[in-house]
Amino acid sequence: MPGNVRDYLLNNLALPDDWKRVDEQRIPQIIERPTVIVKHDRFEKLPEAPIGALRNVVVLAVFIPNQDLAKAEAAMDDAMAELLTALDGHEAINWSEAQKVVTPNGLYPGWELSLSVISTPEPKE
Repeated sequence: MPGNVRDYLLNNLALPDDWKRVDEQRIPQIIERPTVIVKHDRFEKLPEAPIGALRNVVVLAVFIPNQDLAKAEAAMDDAMAELLTALDGHEAINWSEAQKVVTPNGLYPGWELSLSVISTPEPKE
């Protein structure tokens, strides 16, 4: 996978069209629709891989508005199960865990997924 990991994830994940996509780690203060935030946490060296190949460790956070918390959480659980199933079939994206969280302001429930994506340098022409 050459290129920007955030763009790659947001373009290759099976996210519903009405979900807002945020390609930085700041969480919006107000969430009016399901929101996906990509936090590129760190790079790790892959000694067993060719030079320039890296493991990108990413936290993918998904938050939902909470007008009716019980219904919102049930819908979110279903959507997350679908997303995790789709990730299982993706050869370049690996997930290790999903944890239920709440935004720092305590208003919006969500999930954080730990992902790793292997990237390789762009081929030289």
